[in-house]
Amino acid sequence: MFVIFLGLSIVVHETLHLITARFLGYEADVFYGIRFPNIYGVVNVNPPPTSATHMMIISSIGGIGAGIMFLIFWCTIHDTVVMFLMSFFTVQQFAYGILEPLYFLGRVDLDMLSVVPTVGGLLALLVSAAYMFRHPSARPA
Repeated sequence: MFVIFLGLSIVVHETLHLITARFLGYEADVFYGIRFPNIYGVVNVNPPPTSATHMMIISSIGGIGAGIMFLIFWCTIHDTVVMFLMSFFTVQQFAYGILEPLYFLGRVDLDMLSVVPTVGGLLALLVSAAYMFRHPSARPA
């Protein structure tokens, strides 16, 4: 199930970048790839945004939009395993929504962009598991 939601997160994330770039009047293409151990997607925007506002909007919307989608799933799907996965992917995508604009502004490096969202997602998963363990009434029926 993790692989399904991982694929969904990548596709939704990159598609939101693509749609936003096209909405703002840029030509954009999306590419997906696998380079062990990474599965990734890249949106190529031509010409590159010259407006800092456009760059911030395009780079942040993928994580924020995908995070909102996973948050909705987290709140509506009542299955323990899915709730754990949604806690991971929700926090991970929101972290990407915050860090990607900072990456394009040169404030964070690629290593930080790669590690922090995953660590944040893992921490969210652990907090969710601890909460459900301590509060049995929070577990789905």
